[in-house]
Amino acid sequence: MKKKENENSETIIGYSAFRLFDECYEYIENACYIADSPESLKKFLGRAMFAVEDYRIDAVKLSYIIGDYGCSLGEFALEPKALKQIQQTTDCAYSVKTYDHLFNKGEPDLFVVNLDKKITVSQVDKETKVSEILNSFKLYDGIYKREQIDVAIELKEEIIPYLIEILPKGLSNPKEYIENENLYDHIYALMLLGHLRESRAHEVIVDLFSLPDDLPHDLFGDLSTNDLPTLLLRTCGGSIERIRSLALNAAADDYCRIAALQAMAFAVINGIASREEVLGV
Repeated sequence: MKKKENENSETIIGYSAFRLFDECYEYIENACYIADSPESLKKFLGRAMFAVEDYRIDAVKLSYIIGDYGCSLGEFALEPKALKQIQQTTDCAYSVKTYDHLFNKGEPDLFVVNLDKKITVSQVDKETKVSEILNSFKLYDGIYKREQIDVAIELKEEIIPYLIEILPKGLSNPKEYIENENLYDHIYALMLLGHLRESRAHEVIVDLFSLPDDLPHDLFGDLSTNDLPTLLLRTCGGSIERIRSLALNAAADDYCRIAALQAMAFAVINGIASREEVLGV
């Protein structure tokens, strides 16, 4: 029996996309995306904001999913054949619902699976853990804080308010961050809030990238161009009005305005806004 369980754990459920630039898995909302095949995954990535070449395609085994692959807290967006593999190979308790999105045109070609898992960090003093994570983010030491980021995602409800508090510091005193290149908590805060699709951070994010001249680039480097469209869209909460205000802001940096326009275009592609709404007609 144990041999059979071990064999099942090594079964390939599907395929995922890992973006190499910022070491991030591709998600549908908060669910890690698992495709039926590399070909169907590439088709899905054709609707993403980055080129297919920007991703690494990985085979996903059942053991990975049980171990919370992609740090999505047991929630996965599965194509039909990947879902069938889950149903045939695991005895874990889980729920399944059809992913309802305008982009799918009502067709049941994607399913959201939630595994019945308990988060191990629930036994830890959460406030202490949050404090340790925030301290590790503050100063750049040349090491990417992958472990701390994973725990921060698990403790998202506790840490989000603290992350939001970091960003206004860059807005009120950008000189402090620009002159001290080792200060790095605003970078981690920005990327985590975007990853977690935190709409409460949208206002201050738009304000930061509306700063004049080269200030956004001085504060955030290439994030002000490469990642800004994604960050704006993920935090907008379904409204593009503040994104539009950045695009129309003649005092803002041109690259940030272009990023805002790209975010609005992606909003149309993803069904968040209509073409007429974006064009203002």
